[in-house]
Amino acid sequence: MESIFNVVWVTSLYGTVVGIALILIKNLLKNRLSPKWHYLIWIVLILKLLIPFGPESAVSLFNIIPVTRDINGIDNSLEINNKGSILLPAEKEINNTGTYEIPVQPNFNNNTVGNTDNIKVNTKNIIAFIWFFGALLMLLLLIYTYLSFYKKLQKETCDTDQRLTDIFEKCKKRMGVKRNLSLAVSGTVNTPSLFGVINPKIILPPETAKLGDKEIEYVLLHELAHYKRKDTLVNLLLLGFQIVHWFNPVMWYCFKCIRQDMEAATDEKVLSILDHTEHKDYGRALIAILENFTRPLLAPRLLGMVNDRKSMERRIRMIKMAEIFKRKRNITIIVGIACILVLGGVLLTNGMSAEIKDENNNVNKNIDSINKADDQNVQEDIQKPRSLEQAISEAIKEKGKSFLTGELVTEGHIILGKEEKNGEVKVYTLSSVGWFSFEDGKFTKISGSGAIPTVMTFAVGENGEFTLIEYREPVDGAEYMESIYEMFPEKLHDAVRSSHERYPELLKQQEEQAENYLKSVGRKADIVSKYVSKTPVDIDSEARDVLFSIYSKFDGFLNTCPDWIGSKEYVEDGIRYIYETLQSKTDDGYDLITFKKTKEDGTLIEERKYKIVGSSVYLEDYTSESEKKVNMPKEDKIKALDVITKYFYAFSQNDFDKMRSLSTDRHNEEYMHDGDVWGIKWALVKEIKMVGDVEFLKSESLKPVIVFDVLAYVERVGKSDVFPSAQLSFYVSVEKGEDGVWRVDRYFKK
Repeated sequence: MESIFNVVWVTSLYGTVVGIALILIKNLLKNRLSPKWHYLIWIVLILKLLIPFGPESAVSLFNIIPVTRDINGIDNSLEINNKGSILLPAEKEINNTGTYEIPVQPNFNNNTVGNTDNIKVNTKNIIAFIWFFGALLMLLLLIYTYLSFYKKLQKETCDTDQRLTDIFEKCKKRMGVKRNLSLAVSGTVNTPSLFGVINPKIILPPETAKLGDKEIEYVLLHELAHYKRKDTLVNLLLLGFQIVHWFNPVMWYCFKCIRQDMEAATDEKVLSILDHTEHKDYGRALIAILENFTRPLLAPRLLGMVNDRKSMERRIRMIKMAEIFKRKRNITIIVGIACILVLGGVLLTNGMSAEIKDENNNVNKNIDSINKADDQNVQEDIQKPRSLEQAISEAIKEKGKSFLTGELVTEGHIILGKEEKNGEVKVYTLSSVGWFSFEDGKFTKISGSGAIPTVMTFAVGENGEFTLIEYREPVDGAEYMESIYEMFPEKLHDAVRSSHERYPELLKQQEEQAENYLKSVGRKADIVSKYVSKTPVDIDSEARDVLFSIYSKFDGFLNTCPDWIGSKEYVEDGIRYIYETLQSKTDDGYDLITFKKTKEDGTLIEERKYKIVGSSVYLEDYTSESEKKVNMPKEDKIKALDVITKYFYAFSQNDFDKMRSLSTDRHNEEYMHDGDVWGIKWALVKEIKMVGDVEFLKSESLKPVIVFDVLAYVERVGKSDVFPSAQLSFYVSVEKGEDGVWRVDRYFKK
C-alpha cells in the first residue's frame, strides 16, 4: 500500500506543478486562443497524470522545480537515533524495498530501537491507508449516487412527445450523429444533461421541454456535441483522477477548469454548425436554461448544458467572439499547436538527475497561491451604513451588479447566525438578488439569483458604521458542499443544505421592495417574479434572424426593442422611454414588424417598419429625431439607411465583395484596399445616426448626399490580429447616383 501511495504522491506533485503552469499560460493567452484550444491545452496535464515519469531533458521545468520521487524522502529525511544524533539519508542503509532503515547497533537497547522503527513504519502506513480509504469512500459515494440517480431516472422519466422526437432527429442529422441515442424528459435533472457512457442518453428537465422549438434545438445540439466530441469518456477519466487525487485541492481546481473549458469548447462546436445569425439566439438559450438552474445536493457528475453560474459570463463572451475566432482560425491553430508542443517539451519531461534540490518549497508556495485565488472574496467599496441590516442589504445589491441590470435592484436575506470578535462581525446568511424592469406593462423580475448561502464580514467603526471586509459565496461545481462546510459552522449545516426551501421568503422580500418602489414613483402595475411566456414574432425564421440577430447586433435601437411582441421600459437620463415591438399586416397582405420608442406621454422618438416578404426584409418606413433634421424626401432617407445598414453588416463579416456592390466607384478606388477599408480591417457598428448639417463636410458632390454618424468597434491595420483594438466614431456619406440608387461613398474623420 505504501509503495502505491508513493507513486500517487509523486504523480500528484508533478500534476500540481503542471496544472499551475497551464493556468498561468492560459491566463496570459486569454482571448488569443479559441475555446477549443484552451480545452486541448489540458492534454498536457492529462498525459502527465497518466505518465508522470518522462524522459530527462535540459529544457524541463523540473530542472528548476524538482519533485521528490519518494514520499519517504519527504517524511523521513531527518531521523533521530537513540543517541540523540541526526541521521541523514546518506548515512542510512538502504534495504531492497527502497526504504531507509536505522541500523541496529549491538550496544543499543533493542526494545527502544524496535519501537522507534515501528513508529516510523506505522506513520507511513497510516498516511497510505488514509489515502486508500479516502479514495475508496469517494468511489463508493460515486457508485451510490450513480445507482440512486439511475433508479430515480427509471421511475421519473416521461415519454417524449412527437415534437421533441422530430427536433431530436433533425439535430442528430445536423450534428452528424448516426447512433440511435435515446431522449428522455425527467425531473431528476435541473439542466439538460448527457448521462451514460456505453448507452448514453440525453435527459431534459420538464421546464426545458416546454421551451420553443429553436431553444430545444440549441439544447439538443449542445448535448449531441458532447457526445460527438467523446466528452463522456473525458469526464469519466476526470472522475477517476479525482478519486485518486482526492487530497490535492490544486488538482480539483484544475479539473473544474477543464470542465469549464469543455463546456466553452462544446459551445464552439455548436456554433461552428450554426449560421452566424443564430449565435445570439444560442446565447439566449443558455440564459433561459440558467434561469431554471438550481444546484442538486446529490447527483452524479453529468455533462450538463449549464453547470454553474459564474462560468456563464465567460461562455457568453466567447459566443460573442465566435466570428472573430472563425476569421482568425489559421492563427489560432498555429498558436495552439505551438503552445502544446512547447508545453509538452517543458512539462512532460523530467529534470536532469545530476542533483536533487529542495522539492517542496516552490510547489507548496504555488499550492497556497492557487488556494488563495480559488477562494478569492468579493470586496466592494460601498458607503458605510449605520445598521447591520442595511449593511447586509447594500452588500448584496452591490454584488448584484454582475447580473443583467434593470430599473430596480432588490434583495432578500435571512440571517442564520452571527459572530462578533475584535471589532468585526461575521454574518451567516441566505441571500438573493433580483432586478426588476417593466415588460409588457408588468414590473417583472428579469434577472437575479436563487437562495445563495453567503458569509459577510464587516468591520464596526467607532461611530457604529459598518464597512464590508469580506463577501463569500460557495464555489460552484464539485467543491460546492465542501466549501459550504468550510464557510459555515456545523450547527448551521442543515439550514444551509435546505436553503432552496426558504427561497420563497427571500422572493417575498424582493417583491415587497418592488411594491414600495412602485408607490414611490406613483405607478400601479402587477409585480411578476416568475417566468412569463412572451408572444413570439410570427414570421419566417430567416427573416426573424435578420431582424433580431443581424440588424440588432450593431443597432442600439433595435437591440433595445423586445424580441417578442410587447414592450420594455427604460429610464434614460431621468426620462422614461417605452420600447415596443409590434406585428401587423401591410395593405398587400405581408407581415409588417414595427419597432417604436416613445415617451410616456406618447411622443414618438424613433420608429422603424420592416416589411417581410418570405425570408426577405425591407425597410418600409423610418422616423427618428435625427432623421427629421435631414432635408431630404422620406423615401430617400429610408433607402440610404437600408444601404448603410447592409454595408456595415457585410463589413462585420469581411464580405468585401458585398461592400463593393453597395458602394460608389470612388469609394472602391480610394478607400478599399487589399483586406481593409479606410485603414479598417473589420468593423462592428454599435450605433448609426443621420446627420442634419453636412456643410462642414465640404462635399464636392453635386448629387444628393445623406451623412451618417457611425460609432463602431474596429480593428485597424497594424493592430492586434486577435480582437478589435478600439472604438471609433466617424462620418460616412451615402450618395444617390444618377440611376436613383443610393450607395456608400466617402469616410470622414470627426
